[in-house]
Amino acid sequence: LAASQDFLDAADTGAPTFDMIWDADDRHNPANVTAPLAATVMLVRKLSTAIRGDMLVLRPNTLLQGRPNLCGDVQFQDEPAPGSCSGVLVAQDMIATAAHCANDMRRAAAYFFVFGFSTAEQEAQGREALNEVPLRDVYEAKEVFG
Repeated sequence: LAASQDFLDAADTGAPTFDMIWDADDRHNPANVTAPLAATVMLVRKLSTAIRGDMLVLRPNTLLQGRPNLCGDVQFQDEPAPGSCSGVLVAQDMIATAAHCANDMRRAAAYFFVFGFSTAEQEAQGREALNEVPLRDVYEAKEVFG
């Protein structure tokens, strides 16, 4: 994605225009658990999960293709997409995410913060299903900053 401030030039007319730049979609599922991958967290609504033994079971019927406003040729449409938002670990006990995801404790408390949701981590941990994540990789919000 390329960014510009061309919209500032159009501000006088009241009708901003944006140029989109498209390129080949060469994304792929990760093959190895890298540090950035391990630091990525998915926010999953607690109401869409169940705890079975030492695993958090994510709603299995939530596929990417079921999301609104998704173009028909987007990759990974047949893969699970149970998260509502994502974030990244920025300190041992601190996650950064978008404000619209969890801007207060009431909203943050509605989510589990799930690490380890990727095909590479599934394979590395020997898990049978992508929609099951060990509870050791699941956290709850304790405090909201900002």
